[in-house]
Amino acid sequence: MATLSDKAAATEDSPGGMPQRSLETPDFLLAPFQDGDISDEYVAWMNDPEVVQYTDSRYVQQTRETIGAFLRSFDGRNAMIWRIIHKPDGVYIGNCLLRVNWLHKVAELGGMVGDRRYWGKPVIAQTFERLIRHAFQDLGMEKVTGGTRSCNYPAVYNLHRIGMTLEAELRRHAVQDGRRVDIALFALFREDWEARQSA
Repeated sequence: MATLSDKAAATEDSPGGMPQRSLETPDFLLAPFQDGDISDEYVAWMNDPEVVQYTDSRYVQQTRETIGAFLRSFDGRNAMIWRIIHKPDGVYIGNCLLRVNWLHKVAELGGMVGDRRYWGKPVIAQTFERLIRHAFQDLGMEKVTGGTRSCNYPAVYNLHRIGMTLEAELRRHAVQDGRRVDIALFALFREDWEARQSA
């Protein structure tokens, strides 16, 4: 979920010459998107009602063109998106992202697992932990945020699991299957992350 304000100011304060790079976890490679990376499977995921059930993407027919427009919003510095690749078999299974506000030193993370064979596995936990480390250690952020609809129980579980705490709830802020639901906003501060690393 995502709203970072002052985007113009954030862009002006972005450090130059910091290209997005690949990241790794024990089981996954996070590879920046390249031209030609919009695969048939990606398009299929974005049109799968279960995969996108907790996003507004479910209301729009997704094509290579709409996905390409979405990917062009990531400039590799203020907004970064990676393909999640399962290292043991080289399978592309989903995406993860960071949106960075350099002025306020806040990063927002997000992600999805499109390949159903990897649901229930620690994909999001590992990739989000790696993005958090990247945000604090490499990008100099002071706070990392994430959010989801409160009825998205797997996402809520994963955000708690990686050490984020519930910071706020936006009451009846979205519609899910005809009923109004809350948006749960989570956060992790640098000092709390550092304490977890040294524990």
